[in-house]
Amino acid sequence: DVVICMSIFHHWVKNYGEVEALNILKKVAKKTKRFLIFDTGEPTEVTQNWAEHMKFLGPSTDKFLTHYFTQNGFSIVENIGMFETNLSSIKRNLYIATK
Repeated sequence: DVVICMSIFHHWVKNYGEVEALNILKKVAKKTKRFLIFDTGEPTEVTQNWAEHMKFLGPSTDKFLTHYFTQNGFSIVENIGMFETNLSSIKRNLYIATK
């Protein structure tokens, strides 16, 4: 199966906090049987009201998420590119994680 989880994680972080958002993402990862397609808002999107809540991702969102998905059952985590949004000039990383 394919699970698509795009442009929602940063809202979970803002509304529920880092710990609960990561718990929700862990549940999504557990339910994923094969592929997870994922993106999130970047902490550098400072014009957005959720950006300050994303600082826990550290200086590299890519490193954080690659490690997180690997620790939660995925054998391959690929950053398949970056894309623009209509919210800011900051591009977002797009991932496909494979079990």
